[in-house]
Amino acid sequence: MARRKACWTSAIHSTFNHLGSAVKEMSVYPYHKSERPRLSDRVQEIKLKTGIIIQARTSATRLPAKVLKDLPYGSGISVLAQCIRRCKQAKKADQVIVATTVDPADEAIVKIAKKEKVKYFKGSLQNVLERYYLAAKENKLDRVVRITSDCPCIDPKIIDHAIAVHEKEKADYASNTVQRTFAGAPFQ
Repeated sequence: MARRKACWTSAIHSTFNHLGSAVKEMSVYPYHKSERPRLSDRVQEIKLKTGIIIQARTSATRLPAKVLKDLPYGSGISVLAQCIRRCKQAKKADQVIVATTVDPADEAIVKIAKKEKVKYFKGSLQNVLERYYLAAKENKLDRVVRITSDCPCIDPKIIDHAIAVHEKEKADYASNTVQRTFAGAPFQ
């Protein structure tokens, strides 16, 4: 099966900005035609910025404000805080961002993000994809690891493994939700 080499829309913008400057810098040096590095070699030299974006909102229909509940019960540590702490342990990600909504009820989520010392982004309540896109664009991310905030047991080693496989395969998309690879928390 052929793989496309294009990236997710927000990543395309940032990657080509980085590529353009890297190619210009490298083009300054006169290479003999046989010694000139291939474009694929130049692309590999660029370090792509990887961010974990945790989507969070309090307006869940089945269990409203579930990300604000203590886990374990009575611990004073919210489900979202547990999720953030585990994501921050991933070694291959450059930063963790909480993407929440402009809904005033979600200010509690912003408060947790600040307390956990991670960036946050406030966007559309209805359009989750736009929220991801704008959070990635604002933080100049080339790659995004998508995590839901009701996933407090996400394994940072699985996140690192997913990023490593994504890099090695030069994949456009990596997920364990398309075809389950293990019984555990999903990533995309």
